[in-house]
Amino acid sequence: MMLYTSAARLARVGVLLFAASGLLVSACQGGRDGHANRATDNGPSAAPTSAPDAALPPPAATLLGCDPLDPAHCLLPFPSNHFTQAAAPGSVQSIEAGGTGLQVNFQLLQMPRNILGKPVSPAEWNRNDGFSPGAMLITYVPGLAANDDGTIPGAVSLDRLSDYLAEDAKVVVINAQTGERHPVWAEIDLNAGYFQPSPALGQPIPYLDGREPMPALIIRPARNFEEGTRYIALLRHLSDAQGQDIAASDSFAACRDQGPDASARCAALESTVFSALPDDIAREELYLAWDFTIASQNSLAGRLLHLRDDAFASLGESMDKLPGSPDYQIGAAPTFSIEQITENPREGIARRIEGHIEIPSYVIPVDPSPLEAQRNNLASIFQLLPDVLSPLYDVCRDILPLSEPCLVFRPAEAIRFASTVSLPPNRFFYRPDDGPHPLYGDSLPDRLSANATMTKPFTCNLPSAASAAQPTRPAVYGHGLLGSRSEVNSSHVTNMGALHNMMFCAMDWFGFSEGDLANVLTMLLDVSLFPTLADGAQQGMLNKMFLARLLVHPQGFAAHPAFQDEQGRSLIDTREAFYDGNSQGGIMGGPVVALSRDIHRGVLGVPGMNYSTLLRRSVDFDLYSVPMYVAYPDDLDRTLVLALIEMMWERAENNGYAHHMNTAGTDNTPLPGSPDNQLLLHVGFSDHQVTMWSADVMARTLHAPLDRAALDRNPLESQPEGEDRHPDFEEYFALDDLAIDDGARFENGAYNGSVLSIWDEPWDAVEPETRCFEDSTAAAPIGNIPPRDSGDDPHECVRREPGARCQKSHFLQRNGQVLDVRLIRSDAACPPLRD
Repeated sequence: MMLYTSAARLARVGVLLFAASGLLVSACQGGRDGHANRATDNGPSAAPTSAPDAALPPPAATLLGCDPLDPAHCLLPFPSNHFTQAAAPGSVQSIEAGGTGLQVNFQLLQMPRNILGKPVSPAEWNRNDGFSPGAMLITYVPGLAANDDGTIPGAVSLDRLSDYLAEDAKVVVINAQTGERHPVWAEIDLNAGYFQPSPALGQPIPYLDGREPMPALIIRPARNFEEGTRYIALLRHLSDAQGQDIAASDSFAACRDQGPDASARCAALESTVFSALPDDIAREELYLAWDFTIASQNSLAGRLLHLRDDAFASLGESMDKLPGSPDYQIGAAPTFSIEQITENPREGIARRIEGHIEIPSYVIPVDPSPLEAQRNNLASIFQLLPDVLSPLYDVCRDILPLSEPCLVFRPAEAIRFASTVSLPPNRFFYRPDDGPHPLYGDSLPDRLSANATMTKPFTCNLPSAASAAQPTRPAVYGHGLLGSRSEVNSSHVTNMGALHNMMFCAMDWFGFSEGDLANVLTMLLDVSLFPTLADGAQQGMLNKMFLARLLVHPQGFAAHPAFQDEQGRSLIDTREAFYDGNSQGGIMGGPVVALSRDIHRGVLGVPGMNYSTLLRRSVDFDLYSVPMYVAYPDDLDRTLVLALIEMMWERAENNGYAHHMNTAGTDNTPLPGSPDNQLLLHVGFSDHQVTMWSADVMARTLHAPLDRAALDRNPLESQPEGEDRHPDFEEYFALDDLAIDDGARFENGAYNGSVLSIWDEPWDAVEPETRCFEDSTAAAPIGNIPPRDSGDDPHECVRREPGARCQKSHFLQRNGQVLDVRLIRSDAACPPLRD
């Protein structure tokens, strides 16, 4: 996810993360360990706890509203309709308003707690009408047998996905309405039992207090669950290391066996689960079963849809009509200014143009700026903790090859650094008087005033190839993890623009860019603050849509002399704008394409979706996990925290919008007021930073076929003859292969539609333009850990590969296609565009 992170940026990240972690540990010496939300039924299968005060007796668990089915944690099994309530009539969650008819109903004392004892505030979560379409199902099975790679004997695994249909499958998830099985895989959490599982501090650090590891059983969808749909999870014949079936908890056994101690929870299971069991699963063989409902389209995308419609309506656009339809009015161009023009900043680029765009603001403060109070607070932390800072300097020096970045741990440098930190709230503003909810009104974000705007900078690189006769194709560029608009000046972007006559323009991704680093830190220490990221990043998506409008509007950039030739003729092809993003820009770029009325095609470079899957499978999380794992030291809390943050994050990343991508010619439907869209997913095989497994899930959800040409052409040199390259026993399960005759395929060397394109070439910073052909990285592990020992990382290579650039160029045009690039080994070999 981290896009070619510089030493300076890594240093800024490390400073804040390690300093905050040290502060938290220092503050909590001798304190509690945050396990007070454990519940137990005192039965034979009760989960061990790691502290004497961790377990709650049954009456206390009942009073808290814990689910008695899994005594290991109050919120388990997760997600569950046990933690919902009927939506109020007329509310945004009600069926008549487009919701599921349910409302999430977490209670404060049920939630995970950080090391200071502060539970996650459920307020924003309780506005949802269901759970994530990419929800990871979580439960704890004491004594469960598992293999070293995280697979579970007898349960469907990531590398054998067709086993989800096996007659004797131990883990089954069914659609409650149709009874059909949903493709899933099961895995054990390989991070359990460590205070710090990652080697960010040198090597994994086990717990020193003698606690037993509590690895969660995690069940993930291999294709996203459908919006607004209820599912039932069924677990049976789970066995221990001796092959013996593990007994169900007393509470579930009482419900399953209809014993005399049946409770109200049993009555709910009877009507929602046991009555819907498929014929091939017997009630008496169940270890555990529960139901859960996926959030509706409104709950997932409604806020961003409203931002788009309200903001563009303020320009006079007719939002009830699609662009190009009769009587459609585009309205005025967004207000912008040009501050700086740099001639010939690098080879192939005629002008670098920098300026600002005025955008309607739905956050508070309206136009965030650094907060003096937060700067002072951070300065105080550094001043008060010299004993923490000193050892952190040594830790930093062990991790980073340069000494200069680590100087920020010295008090004088630390105070100087703190004075530059910005920590805006970035929360949506809601008028309480425009709807039925006493706090949120109609539950859609509002502008603080009719004229509330923010002014944000942009950078464009106009290629030298652009002319009035051959105008440049304009594209919005999305930067990597906590990056900035300056990434558009990187060689891989400018080379693409120069070689293929494309103008890439970028803005900082508001809510999740360099300036938000301190904000991200606070979220890792207190997950209650995580909605800040979701709100801010959605505003950032609106900002990119306004940038796209300026690329196509006749009174936008095309009307400014900076984008014209000496005769005053526009150098921009304003017929259509495109999107291209890498890493974070690939993970969060899908919603921009799905909602923009000016962008119909996008390339998502090294993409994925669903941060609850991505994080633990990324080497980048090694660093970011340090403060989060210090703050949340309990194994089950950590896994639940990742599931909870995804319920917020998916409002601003691919996971919440995937059912509305690749809408041309598939069952996926465009969001209201949105044109059809198509996406090209450029995936690095065994990517160390954005796991390829999540891109596979995304492709299945998009109904996108597979282009494995770049994988087939470059097998690992040391691979034994005849041995498959991919770790799966069924490679790319349930994806049509463009290279074979059955299903989707190339025709005349091209394919019309969205595609998952796999590239198997690592990148080396020493020789970035030549290493892409020479070596291959080893296959990624199938467990929920990063590919730390898989050789070279291909994350940076795809965007630099001539064949990938050629394929991207042919896709990012009107009526574009996915080109078969097996024979393209140089930029000169790329054929002319087919218009």
